[in-house]
Amino acid sequence: MNIEIPWIDLRDEKVKRLFELVAAAHYGSAMNNKNASSAAVVNSFFASRSFPQALSSAILAVGSHHAPIDQARVAFRELSKEGAEYWLNQGQKIPGFGNSFFKDGIDPQWQPVLDYLTECFPEKVSRINEIKSWIGKPIYPNPALFTAIACDLATVPIGYEAAVFALMRIPAWVSLLL
Repeated sequence: MNIEIPWIDLRDEKVKRLFELVAAAHYGSAMNNKNASSAAVVNSFFASRSFPQALSSAILAVGSHHAPIDQARVAFRELSKEGAEYWLNQGQKIPGFGNSFFKDGIDPQWQPVLDYLTECFPEKVSRINEIKSWIGKPIYPNPALFTAIACDLATVPIGYEAAVFALMRIPAWVSLLL
């Protein structure tokens, strides 16, 4: 099923394919990882028996620790080496990097996204590697960063990243409840 959303520009076939890969990876992450939004949807549904409440709970789980897509988008666009050093010296993480489920590499469900970015958008992978080099330890991009990059390429308005996240995860959230 394809749903056209007027504020997501998928006229470029490469960007459209990237969105398809990101959506598939979100489905896999939501189904296979015990992440905050998937746990929230399940717990809320079984407590309330209301899918709208469960969906709201899942979306409310998005933020600075789980799926900081808007912060990752800004960091990817604007972060400097000095800014990264400042954040790291303050004990903060760089949004879009690190994963509590996969410490030694990216979530395998996201490897096709990274492979596609490498093939079709090498400048984005160069930027990922630049930021990684500033972190100073082996750390990998996470779903928030890949979603942020897709949002940027599809000219999703700033501030609407959580809507893209929710749209991509709703099929999995429903599947978790069935």
